[in-house]
Amino acid sequence: MTFQMLMDMVQILFAQILQYEIFIQIGMMILSKQWTWLSLCYDPYRRHELWRLISVMFVHNGILHLTSNVIFQLILGLLLEVIHGWKRVGAIYILSVLGGCLAITVIQPNQYAVGASAGVYGLLMAHFVTIMLNWNQMEKRIIRLVCLSAYIAFDITITVLSQNQNVSNAGHIGGAVTGFIAASFILRNFEKLKWEIVFQRILAGIAALALLFIIIVNIGCPSYYFPTEFNFEYLKTYINYVLEHLSNKVPGFRELFEDTCGNDKECREYYSKFFSNSTISSINSTMW
Repeated sequence: MTFQMLMDMVQILFAQILQYEIFIQIGMMILSKQWTWLSLCYDPYRRHELWRLISVMFVHNGILHLTSNVIFQLILGLLLEVIHGWKRVGAIYILSVLGGCLAITVIQPNQYAVGASAGVYGLLMAHFVTIMLNWNQMEKRIIRLVCLSAYIAFDITITVLSQNQNVSNAGHIGGAVTGFIAASFILRNFEKLKWEIVFQRILAGIAALALLFIIIVNIGCPSYYFPTEFNFEYLKTYINYVLEHLSNKVPGFRELFEDTCGNDKECREYYSKFFSNSTISSINSTMW
């Protein structure tokens, strides 16, 4: 490794630290504002608010969720940026978040979702792609491939065994697939071979069909989703969502709610209205 290469890595590292320090500050600010959180997350009642497909990456389910995403972004992003530059890596990251959120709309559509893990999984698969496309030029390629494959297998195993319903597997899968496809076109390929051109065409066809399918389902299957709410009463919708979730999951919740209301007339009216008119079905809140 030359001195210049070392200096370039140091500069990229400082740029990453500055970038994600700002990201952490933004995340902390958003976490302190509930209305902001609800206006940026994936909302199953407001799929027409298209900004949520990207803004979901700016809100997280607590400081631990935010920190873990930032750390993995820093590690995976830095290693890619040394070779491919921040613009290419940034494009893959954003497209992966978009792909992850689109996957949620067809696989787990009736859940709130927050986080940027789809982008992280996209960067992870981008490492796999750069090994695949630059196999002949890459040093220690076998070791790299084994380590990467071992980590992916470990992550899948942990996810399957934990069966954590608060994790959006749809977002992870969508981000990983999108990252793989996007990286195949965006990352630098130092020696393009004929099979790689054919492979890109196949991936382009798969991406086009997947996008068409997602659009058809979102537009043509309204009964598959919660009723759309064309208003900005985000907090009221979320409160109903949480109450329904608790009433389905916690034994005796209705009685506890009624006892808590006591003689409060307004609380009892809300109790009566909610439990007699609620139409929300099985609910799970997720993070990714």
